[in-house]
Amino acid sequence: MKTIESMGFRRWTDVDTRFTQAVSSLVLHSHPERLEIQQAFWQQLPDMRLVLFELVDKKVRGSNVRSSMLAVYRPGIDLPEFRLFPHSTEFGDGRQADSIRKDMTRLLDFALEKFGERQIDFTGQPEAAERFTIIAPNEERARSLLTPERIQRLLSLPQGTVLQAGSDLILIGRLSPVPRTGSWEEILQEKVDVANQVAQILLF
Repeated sequence: MKTIESMGFRRWTDVDTRFTQAVSSLVLHSHPERLEIQQAFWQQLPDMRLVLFELVDKKVRGSNVRSSMLAVYRPGIDLPEFRLFPHSTEFGDGRQADSIRKDMTRLLDFALEKFGERQIDFTGQPEAAERFTIIAPNEERARSLLTPERIQRLLSLPQGTVLQAGSDLILIGRLSPVPRTGSWEEILQEKVDVANQVAQILLF
């Protein structure tokens, strides 16, 4: 708690309904109505808010159902919905890499089949096509945000970055078969830096 506060975050004791609904509608989950936000902290930045929080499935017991998440929250905007996943080639070899690939494939299949989303073709930008798989429920709306210039800037994100965006929210994650080294503060600062980078690319 003190570490988070020393980095400019404060506890969000009464998470607003709008944020909760945005998270529930965006996260890939078979029962979004069961999701609950716990342990939320926010940091106010110009024109947006960074939010650290735990997402919990209320119907399932055990710590393994908790997901630590980081979001860029900017009420009042209307981002087209899309999801960006890294290509499996970024994870290398080994058991952990194979596990990540399987989880990612499961999430992609879930989004494509249950949510009716479609993969966007970026063969015109081969470097992006080699690094990312981007899916969206409405390709035209997604492309209005994901211009060639923005796609090019997204290539600067760290390997393994996962983005899920829509409405006034961007969820940011990272998939890596190798545990990140460094102190907890350094790892958190790295996440915050990536969140700021994503916000500058997609919101400004």
